Amino acid sequence: MFLRLFLILSVGAILALPGTALAQGAQPPSSQLHARPSLPPPIDSSLASLIQPSALSAQQKATAQALGVWAGPGALRLVVEASSLPELPPGAVVEASMPGLHQVRIPRAQVEELAALPGVQRLRPPLPHQADALSEGVFRAGAFPWQASGWDGAGVRVAVIDLGFTGWQGLVGSGELRNVTTVNFRGDGLFDTTNHGAAVAEIVQDMAPGVQIYLLGISTEVELANAVNYARNQGVRIIVHSVSWFNTGPGDGTGVIADLVRSAWQNGILWVNSAGNQAQMHYRGLFNPGPNNLHQFASGDQTNSVFLAAGATICGYLNWDSWPTSADDYDLYLYRNGVAVATSTNEQTGTQAPTEALCYQAASAGTYDFVIQRYNGQARTLQLFNTQATLERATQVGSIVQPADAIETLSVGAAFWSEPYLLEVFSSQGPTADGWLKPDLVGYDGVSTSTYGPSNERPYLNGGTGFFGASAAAPHVGGAAALLMQRYPGWPAYLVRDFIVSNAIDLGATGPDNAFGYGRLFLPLSAPTSTPTSPPPSPTPTLTPTRTRTATPTPTLTPTVTPRPFTATPTITPTPSSTPTATPSMPWLAIRPTILAPSFLGPQTISVQWGNQNSAGDLSLRLTGPVSFAGSVKTQATPLGGASGHYATLLFTEASAQTGAAFTLTVDTQDSSAIQAGAVGRNLYLPLLWRTH
Repeated sequence: MFLRLFLILSVGAILALPGTALAQGAQPPSSQLHARPSLPPPIDSSLASLIQPSALSAQQKATAQALGVWAGPGALRLVVEASSLPELPPGAVVEASMPGLHQVRIPRAQVEELAALPGVQRLRPPLPHQADALSEGVFRAGAFPWQASGWDGAGVRVAVIDLGFTGWQGLVGSGELRNVTTVNFRGDGLFDTTNHGAAVAEIVQDMAPGVQIYLLGISTEVELANAVNYARNQGVRIIVHSVSWFNTGPGDGTGVIADLVRSAWQNGILWVNSAGNQAQMHYRGLFNPGPNNLHQFASGDQTNSVFLAAGATICGYLNWDSWPTSADDYDLYLYRNGVAVATSTNEQTGTQAPTEALCYQAASAGTYDFVIQRYNGQARTLQLFNTQATLERATQVGSIVQPADAIETLSVGAAFWSEPYLLEVFSSQGPTADGWLKPDLVGYDGVSTSTYGPSNERPYLNGGTGFFGASAAAPHVGGAAALLMQRYPGWPAYLVRDFIVSNAIDLGATGPDNAFGYGRLFLPLSAPTSTPTSPPPSPTPTLTPTRTRTATPTPTLTPTVTPRPFTATPTITPTPSSTPTATPSMPWLAIRPTILAPSFLGPQTISVQWGNQNSAGDLSLRLTGPVSFAGSVKTQATPLGGASGHYATLLFTEASAQTGAAFTLTVDTQDSSAIQAGAVGRNLYLPLLWRTH
């Protein structure tokens, strides 16, 4: 088995078709599953059909493109694992290198010759991939008052590292993008393969109009390493990476991609990453043996099905909890009507990573079935991701992708931008493989961009239009970080991170959780009353932090969530507590956000939170001044319903209000009272909010 690295863009227009259940127990015999290709040991099994001398079929070409190895009709783009490269066969070209990894373009006929050279440990595909106006999220995140006050990110350098930036020149011409530097690290020379990166950059600039933006194109892990090095040398302070990676590590924030995040962090760079769109395309469970040693996804059911349209290309990524190398050997198959159409059967003999991967272009529409077989070894916890469709048996818990699982990453899930900020059904959820809370917070999706068009104000499942996915959520947070870095130029990355997380507005279950993290992005305009509490960075950080691992999640996947303690010094070992910190015994009330500033062209959402209250009592809210609740009323009341909880409502500015007019919100319970003063906001929000050019 090889160390298989994969990425998938968090797709703007997400394909999440419902899976179709299959008849249980209808499985091919074991002898069919283990016809392993005869290849020299260094060559990955996924390349078996692509290194033949004859011309590739259209379907084989599609597979090569999905695997990321297509380099023209007669060549492949491969990653060579070797401490140093031997002399290459004729026609082979080194495109890029990083320690231990070398990206090579090589004629197909020369692949086996390269594999036989001394020092070549593995020969495998690079990362295959598929693609993952003023944003309404700018308003929801509270960025407009910052911009109106002069904080627009000026002087801050932000790198958007993505697969492509189609249309970026037009966005510069129209003024959507400004202060742009472009560098292409792709070995194939292509910079305009997808418009995804352009849309991500649009949102960063909407949030922080004054930033200097670097658009850095990549398509493999080696190119990513080079892009990160370049960003560091250019003085970049924020990296926005709306890209998800698979099979790079066990899901606990370790592995080669997490190491790149860690290196950036140790050099003062805040790394903002999408959490992924895999909640419905992920499965996790302990191996449950059935006939022919096939895994049972449920009692008597040895398949996990998806529905594919004709011509759709799907990739499946399998790994299990035996990192970094494994002698437990599992294989992955994709079946159609009882016939294997794609296989991944690499050997795990104690020196290979516990991963398998396959890609396939559907020849016809219908149901396709993932099958997992244990070749030998112990029962392990299996994790399966796919890139295209809803799994028949999906596991939302633990669907967080890499490197969003890293402690240094500011990981961002997706919530629809309009009230009541529903979590997107596809937004990946935590915890990490070792039990830590992720994502850290949610940003906004379904928003308007020039690249993907305007939002029709409908959620994704209701036929919504606009830029959907965690890819849209992450750049809102990256832009917010730029505003903070301009306003507080002395703040290191950990203080910026702490401010963003601590000011998120809680959603879902009270307190941090593995769906919304700490809540939705919001920037209060007022200066912090105290400096965030993270310790200062260590002067001599190590590359990989030491971590305390929790027990492997059980197949029921209902672990107790412990928020991950974030430290500025990577060498500090985060140690979760088995019992939550005791809640103060005194009753309390809190009004969020701390800055109340509704505009007469846009209401403001506020949240009241409470704890240790008499659950039999009521929560009462009343307003004085030119602001009302919905229906033009000045008071609201609702039963508490519990000793702790939260309540959200809207503040509307009355027609007679003037900008800057003061008002007061008072909140009472039987045991507590809270008062928050506010002022009517400026009237500039709506024209900016609905700009769609």
